[in-house]
Amino acid sequence: MLGTMRDEDFARRFGRTLVAIRQRRQHRAIRQPRRGDRPWTTEEEKLLGRIKDRDLAKRFDRPRDAVIEHRRKLGIPSYHPMHKAWSIAEDELLGTMSDRKLANQLGRTLVAVRTRRVAKQIPVFDPQVRP
Repeated sequence: MLGTMRDEDFARRFGRTLVAIRQRRQHRAIRQPRRGDRPWTTEEEKLLGRIKDRDLAKRFDRPRDAVIEHRRKLGIPSYHPMHKAWSIAEDELLGTMSDRKLANQLGRTLVAVRTRRVAKQIPVFDPQVRP
C-alpha cells in the first residue's frame, strides 16, 4: 500500500509516524504519489480538451502538468475556443480554388487556409491546369 497515498495520509490512517512511513517507502524505492496521481475518471477524461487545462487542474485538484500530460497521452488537442477544426469536406476543397476565395467561402483567414494547404502538401490552385 505504500506509494498509493501521500505519506501524511498513510501515517494518519495506520497510526504510524510520518518519519517511519517515509523511511520505509524510501527504503523500498517506492516513490510518493503526486497530488494528481489518482486514476482518471471517465467524467474527467470527457472534459479534457473542452476546458482549459488550468481550469481542469483546479476543478479536479490535479497539477496542471498532470492534466496536460494525460490529455496528450490520449491524443486530445488542447482547448482553443477560437479554433475551428477542419472537416474532411473543407480539406477536399483545398487547392480547388484560390486560397483567398476559399478563405471567404469557409469563413476562415487567408493564413489559416494557406497554412492548412501547405501542411497537407497540396499545390497552389492554378486555373490553367485541369484535373
